[in-house]
Amino acid sequence: MRVVRPDLMPDFVRFANRYCEPHKKSNGVHYNGASFTEELQMIFNKRFGVRRLRHDLKAIEKLPQQ
Repeated sequence: MRVVRPDLMPDFVRFANRYCEPHKKSNGVHYNGASFTEELQMIFNKRFGVRRLRHDLKAIEKLPQQ
């Protein structure tokens, strides 16, 4: 995302602090989770085209019905 739109996520630390559920531990901060996932999905959907393969049944189920 940073390569295509650096203005959206200027650096890793800001991104990780917002979306990777940081946990402070004695040896530093660990980023091994997920937070604000709906917000991040909205950013992706609004700013980027998301391609899905037809054989991915989970993706097909999420597509709007015509």
